[in-house]
Amino acid sequence: MKCPPRLSVLPARLAPIVLGSATLVVIALVDYHTGPEIGISLFYLLPVVVAALLGDRVSGPLVAILAAVTWYFADVSETPTYSSSWAPIWNSFTRLVYFVTAVVLVREYRAKRALARALAVSERKYRSVFENAAVGVARVSPDGQWLEMNDRLSELLGYSSQELQRLTYQDVTHAEDLVAGVRQVKRLAQREISRFEMDTRYIRKDGSPIWVHLTGSSVRSDEGKLSYFVAVVEDISPRKEAEEALQHLNLELESRVLERTSELLSLNRELETFNHSIAHDLRTPLRGIDGFSHVLLEEYGDTLDEKGRQYLQRVTSSASRMGELIDALLTLSQLARGELQPSRVDMSAIANEVAAALRQREPRRRADIQVAAKLVSMGDPELLETLLTNLLENAWKFTRNTVKARIGVGCERKRGEFVFFVRDNGAGFDPEYSRKLFMPFQRLHSPGEFEGHGVGLATVKRIVMRHGGKIWAEGKVGQGATFFFTLPGPDPREAPIPQRRPADSNNSPSGLKLSE
Repeated sequence: MKCPPRLSVLPARLAPIVLGSATLVVIALVDYHTGPEIGISLFYLLPVVVAALLGDRVSGPLVAILAAVTWYFADVSETPTYSSSWAPIWNSFTRLVYFVTAVVLVREYRAKRALARALAVSERKYRSVFENAAVGVARVSPDGQWLEMNDRLSELLGYSSQELQRLTYQDVTHAEDLVAGVRQVKRLAQREISRFEMDTRYIRKDGSPIWVHLTGSSVRSDEGKLSYFVAVVEDISPRKEAEEALQHLNLELESRVLERTSELLSLNRELETFNHSIAHDLRTPLRGIDGFSHVLLEEYGDTLDEKGRQYLQRVTSSASRMGELIDALLTLSQLARGELQPSRVDMSAIANEVAAALRQREPRRRADIQVAAKLVSMGDPELLETLLTNLLENAWKFTRNTVKARIGVGCERKRGEFVFFVRDNGAGFDPEYSRKLFMPFQRLHSPGEFEGHGVGLATVKRIVMRHGGKIWAEGKVGQGATFFFTLPGPDPREAPIPQRRPADSNNSPSGLKLSE
C-alpha cells in the first residue's frame, strides 16, 4: 500500500490509521450537517476511494460505488425494520464490515495485479533466455512428444518448430543410441535420478547424423506428478570429429610403432649375429697370431736377437689386448638387451665387497676407501654391481700415483632427488673434455700412463640410462674426480633386500671387470 506524496514522511504503519481517522471525522461532520443518507453513502464511498488511492486506481472506486448503492437501497430508501436501542450498534457493525471488506478486496486485487506483473516479467526473462540460448532447449512430454523448442534446436536438427512438434525424441534419435537414451529417460521418470548427461546421436531432417551432448531433467507438479522433461542439446560434432581423428592418428601411430619395433628387433638380432660373427672371425686370426708368436719365441727365440724377441712380445701383447677389446665390446652390446629385473639393492654391501676385492688384489696399496652405510636403491642387482665395480676400479686405478689415496662412496640429496657418487683424489681430468669420458674408446690419459680399454665408463653410462637415470662427472687435473648418478624408481624401502652371495676371494665380485 502506497501513501500519498504529502504523507510519505509518515511511518508506513501509521499512514492507514491517520487516513482512516481523518476520513471518519469528515464523514461525521457531513452526516451532522446534511442528514444520514448522504453521510452513510460517504461512509462507504470515501474510505474505499482512499483505499483505492493507496492501492489500485480502478477496483477501489468500483467497490466503493457498489457498497454505497447497496446500503442506500437496503437502509435508506426502505423503511428500517428495526427501531430498538441496538440499531445504532448494528448499523455501526455493518458499516465496519463493509469498510473492511472493501479494503481487503482492494488489497487482494492489488496483490494479484502485482503478481501478474511479476509473472509477466519472469515470462519475458524466460523467453529471452529460451530463445537466445546458444544451445538447443526444449520441453518434452512424458511420452516423448516435442512440446516446445527454441530456434537453435530447430537449426541443429533441420526441422521447423511445427515439424518437430509432430515428432517424438525417439523419431530423431539414432537407432544405435535409442536404447541407452530411453533407459535414461525411464530412470528420470521413475525418480531413480534427478538428471542425466550423455553423448548421443540425432538424425537430422536430411538424414545426416549429428553428435550432441544431451542433458535431461524433469519438471513435476506440486503433487509430484511428472509434467514434462527439459532437454538441453549441445552440438559436439566438431569435438567428436577431433576425437575420431585423434583415435585414427593413435592407431596409425601404434601401427608405426609396432612396425618400427619389429624393424628394431630385427636389426638387433642382425647386430647380435654380426657381433658374434665378427668376434669369431676376429678371434680366429688373433689366436693364430698369438699362437705362432709363442711358437717363434719358444722354438726360434735363440736365433733372434733381442730386438726381434721384443717385436714378437709386442705382437703377442697386441693380440691379447685385441681379444680383451672384443670381449669388452660384446659385453657392452649385451647391456642393451634383456629385461631388467629390479629389486631392492644394498649398494653399500656391493661397494664394500668391491673394495675388499681391490685391496686383496693389490695388498701393498694403501688407500682409504670409505663407503657410507645404508645406501639402498631399486634396480637390476647384476647391472648395479657392474656399475659400482667399474666406478670403483676406475677410482682405484687413477689414485695409483697418489700418496694418500682416498676413495668415497655415498649419496646426497640434490634438487629433490637422491644422487649417488663415487669420489677420489686421483689424477682427475680436464673439464673441457668431460663429454668424452662416457664415449667408448675415448681416453683422456695415455695408455702408458694408465691401462684400460676405454669402455668402462661407457658401460656405466649404458647401465644408468637403462634404469632411466642420469650420470655426470666433475673434476680437475691433479685434484681428483667425482662421478654422480641417479637411479629413479619406486621407493626401495617397500621391498626386502635380497641376500647377497659371498664374494669370491680371488676375483672381483662382478663378472665384468672393465675400467676406463
